[in-house]
Amino acid sequence: MYRSILILAPSIDAFGGKVDTAALLSFADNGGSIFIATDTNVGDVLRDVAAEVGMEIDEAGTKVIDHGNFNEELDDGTHTSISIQPK
Repeated sequence: MYRSILILAPSIDAFGGKVDTAALLSFADNGGSIFIATDTNVGDVLRDVAAEVGMEIDEAGTKVIDHGNFNEELDDGTHTSISIQPK
């Protein structure tokens, strides 16, 4: 029925109903694509899905740091406001 799932609920601990880690992985195994956006507080269900596909999410409160591509106008000196420039 659907080809893609977009999840914008970073701190959710459970989806409810029939949606859980196994259902999401089955969807992906059957050719579906899943896009998950998180923040510094990742919920257990998203952490479980990430682990099952080989991605490790660090402890709560951590951020991605890029010393070479940070946004100088928005960054507070931590280099966590990352700027991506198309080539």
